[in-house]
Amino acid sequence: MTIANMTIAPEQFLRRSPVYRQLQKLGAEFGELAGGACALRYGAGATDAEAEAAGCGELALIDLSLLPKTGYRGPQALPWLEAQKLELPPNNRGANQPDGGLVVRLGDGEALLLENPMLENPLLGNPQGNSELLHRLGKEHSREPPAGVYPVPRADSTAWFVVSGRLAPEMLAKLCGVDLSPEVFPQLEVAQTSVARANAIVLRWDVGETLAYHLFPGAALAEYLWDCLMDAMVEYGGRPAGLEAMWSLLAAGK
Repeated sequence: MTIANMTIAPEQFLRRSPVYRQLQKLGAEFGELAGGACALRYGAGATDAEAEAAGCGELALIDLSLLPKTGYRGPQALPWLEAQKLELPPNNRGANQPDGGLVVRLGDGEALLLENPMLENPLLGNPQGNSELLHRLGKEHSREPPAGVYPVPRADSTAWFVVSGRLAPEMLAKLCGVDLSPEVFPQLEVAQTSVARANAIVLRWDVGETLAYHLFPGAALAEYLWDCLMDAMVEYGGRPAGLEAMWSLLAAGK
């Protein structure tokens, strides 16, 4: 995971977040990541950066839509993934992989696979490097496509938002009928549900010690859901945050 130092414009790339226009209006500064422009921060000053990182611990909304993600489905999808040495969780759970990726089991015949945005953290000075999970599986599937295993190209068809902070469950309760309180919805639990009447996968995947919910709506509904989340955060003092703020949380916990 490598990020260019200079601020760039999303229009320079063919790959863009489905909500990049909203991010621009909010004052996002972008850096190159995963073949596109990712919102790194909202404001260049040190005070802004500190406030943004602190906000992630209270209530913040982060766009990770350009980070690598994919999926596989079909009657032989899970046996094939097991044959590739992946550790599969029960249905509606996530499982960390030895190389740092994450497998989210959506049912008996489908899995969502994610690179770990927390694995490489340049603020720590010694990046571990992002996992090779998605690349390895894609290469293996293309080399010898197995019967009953079908790729689900989620790279651009699925958005990826993170709602972080201690106030996140209370805010999300306004939009989602599932009880997401940490006492009921544990780490790596998954709900396939409706958020603001938009179908979405909700995964609890904390950022270090900070409570965090990862939402995966279809890209066609991403702008709508982003706006709903931003509106719902207003009364709680929530704010957008960039990837650097998330890394700052991890650095502070080391």
